Amino acid sequence: MTAPFDHSHSHATKESAAAAGGGGDDASKRGMTTVNFNFSDVCCGAHGLSILLTGIKDNKEHKVLFDTGPHSAIFLENAKRLEIEFEDIEVIVLSHWHIDHSGGMLAAVERCQQARLHQQQQESSPVVLDLHPDRPDERGACLTRPSPAGTTLEQPPTEYVAWGKEASFQALESAGGK
Repeated sequence: MTAPFDHSHSHATKESAAAAGGGGDDASKRGMTTVNFNFSDVCCGAHGLSILLTGIKDNKEHKVLFDTGPHSAIFLENAKRLEIEFEDIEVIVLSHWHIDHSGGMLAAVERCQQARLHQQQQESSPVVLDLHPDRPDERGACLTRPSPAGTTLEQPPTEYVAWGKEASFQALESAGGK
C-alpha cells in the first residue's frame, strides 16, 4: 500500500507561511495554495535497505518484506509513517546478515506476530522467515593504534568495536518466526 500525502498535518496560513519564509502572499496572488512540508510525516533515511514487495497471484495480494534496515527504531517509525499492515506480510526474506539489512528483523517479526494475534489471522500462524543459515555470532572491527612516525612496526589490535547484536535464530523463533 502506498500511503497518500496526508494534508491533515499541513494546515498553512499566510502568517505561518510568511513566518516560515514561505511567502504565502506571493503564492496566493498566483492562485496557489501554500502547504507546509512537515518532515515528521516522511520516512527517515538511513544506511541500509528494507523493501515491502507486493505481488498478485490468482487475484490475491501477497506481501514479502525484503530486509529490515539498520535498526528496529528506524524500521518501526518508517513502517508507522507508511501505514504498513503487518498482518498482511507473509514472508520476511533476509538478503544477508549485515546489520544494515537485518537490524530491524526482530522488531519486524514481533510486529507481524502481534498483528496476526490481534487479527486472529491464519490461527496466528508464524511469519515465514527466509534467512541465510550462516549467521555470524558477532560483528565488529579490530582497531590498532598508529605506529610511531617513520616506523613500519605492525602492532596487534588494541581495541575491538562491536557493531551491535543481531537477533539470534532462537530469538526470532520465540518472537513468532518460523
